[in-house]
Amino acid sequence: MTTNDAERALAVEAPAGARLSRAPGEELPMEKSPDQAEASGWTPEPDVGSGSGGQRLDTIRQRRDALGAAMQALETTVARSAAAPGWAGGVGAAIAEVRRALEAHIADVEGPDGLLEEILDLAPRLAHMTQEIEDEHDTLLESVIRVEKAVDRDADPRATRRAVISLLGGLVIHRQRGSDLIYEAYNVDIGTGY
Repeated sequence: MTTNDAERALAVEAPAGARLSRAPGEELPMEKSPDQAEASGWTPEPDVGSGSGGQRLDTIRQRRDALGAAMQALETTVARSAAAPGWAGGVGAAIAEVRRALEAHIADVEGPDGLLEEILDLAPRLAHMTQEIEDEHDTLLESVIRVEKAVDRDADPRATRRAVISLLGGLVIHRQRGSDLIYEAYNVDIGTGY
C-alpha cells in the first residue's frame, strides 16, 4: 500500500473532522468518569445479568432446565425393558411431564410480553429465527400428542421408542436453536450462565 493509498483509506474510515490520535496525557471520551459520560448524554447499555432482562433469562433458564430434566427422564424410562410391568404407564407419565414442561416453556417464550417479543424489540434482525422457534413449538407439541396417543393405544414398544427418540431429537435441536437465538440477542450462553 502506498502512502497515497493509506491516506485515502484513512479518509474513508475516519469521519470528517475526527482526530485519529491524541496528545500525550489527553483522555479519550471512553476514559472519562461515569459522571462526565452521563453529563455528555452517554449512558451504558443495560446489563442483561441484572434487572428484568436478567430475571427473564433466569426464568427461561429454569424452564429450559425443567424441560431438559423431563427429556432425560423420558429417555431413561423408554430405555427400560418394555416387558417390565408398568413400562407403558411409566413412558406415558414421562411424556406427560415433557408436555407440561414444553407448554410452560412456550407460555414464557410466546406469551404476551414474552421472550420472543422482547428479542424482536431488541434485535429485529432476528425475526426469522424467532419465527422458526415459534413454528417449532407447534411441531413439537403435535409430536408430543402423537407419542401420548401411541402409548395410550398400547402401541408396539419398538414403534413407541422410535417415536420418543424422534421427539427427543426434535427437542434437543429446538433447545440448541433457542440457545443460539438468545446468544445472538443478548450475547449470553443460556446453557452455562452469564
